[in-house]
Amino acid sequence: MTPQEIEDTKTIAKFMGYTIYPNDCFIKPASMTHILEREIPKYHTSWDWLMPVVEKIEKLKHDGFGYKVIIDDNYCCIWQIKGRVGGTIKWESSKPYTKDLGNGRSESGTLRPETKIEAVFITVVKFLKWYNLYAITQKMY
Repeated sequence: MTPQEIEDTKTIAKFMGYTIYPNDCFIKPASMTHILEREIPKYHTSWDWLMPVVEKIEKLKHDGFGYKVIIDDNYCCIWQIKGRVGGTIKWESSKPYTKDLGNGRSESGTLRPETKIEAVFITVVKFLKWYNLYAITQKMY
């Protein structure tokens, strides 16, 4: 697991109610079925871990808005919607890249993830980073 994946996993775990102690010890809330003893959650590799996060996001409601997670092949996006009316895509699974072409030149753009679970993981993390900022400033918790 890369350092970035560990940080992203912490973002998801906090949203799911975990307490995280030094040395990345994750303690689950009593309502969770996963039991961890110094094990890092597997949101980035297991649908059993990631889908409850998707379901929790889709249950969020505030200011008349909700969220719809769309998963298709190796792409994922989360729409912010109001009622049954369509919304706008706010977060999607593209990931930025920069390639060094030499001589001080570079190329940058976005890539699609290689797998479906990677697409969902990336999108969920992007959404939760925004949501955590929004929730703190709007005092939603």
